[in-house]
Amino acid sequence: GNIDAPEGVKVWASLEAFRRYELPQVLSLALYFGLWAALLVYNAFVYVVLRDRVVWWYVGYLAAMGGLALIATNFSAWLFTGPTGLRREMALLALLMAGGVALMQFTRGYLETAVGAPRVDRWLRGLAMANAMGVAASALVFDASLASSFCAARRPSV
Repeated sequence: GNIDAPEGVKVWASLEAFRRYELPQVLSLALYFGLWAALLVYNAFVYVVLRDRVVWWYVGYLAAMGGLALIATNFSAWLFTGPTGLRREMALLALLMAGGVALMQFTRGYLETAVGAPRVDRWLRGLAMANAMGVAASALVFDASLASSFCAARRPSV
C-alpha cells in the first residue's frame, strides 16, 4: 500500500535509489574530512618542529571545528556511534566554545595584541575565558546526562 509521509519527507522507492542519491553526498563529506585531517596533521607537524604556541592554538582550533563538523553533519555516524540527544547538543556546544577559546588565543598570539593593542587583548582574554567557562559548564551537563543515563540503564527492572 501507500505510505503517508509528512510534507517535505521523501520516501524512496528502493534502497538502490536511496544509495544512488546518497553516494555523492557521502563522497563529498569524505573528501572534506580527508582534507581537514591532512591539514590537521600537517599543522601538528609544524607545531612539533617550531614549538610555537600560536601554531598549537591553530591546531586546537582545527581539531575543535573539525569535531564540530563531524557531529553536526552526522558524518561521525559513518565512523562511530556518535552522541545523540542532549549529549549531541552538549558536544556541539563544547566543541564550538573550545574552538572559540583556541581562536581567541590564536588571534592574541598571532597579532601580539598584548603589545600592540592592550585593550583588545583584555577583550580577547575575556572572550576566551567566557568560552572556557562554557566548555566547563557543558562538560558538567554532559557528565550529568551521561551519569543519569548510566544509572537508568543499571537500574534493576521490577
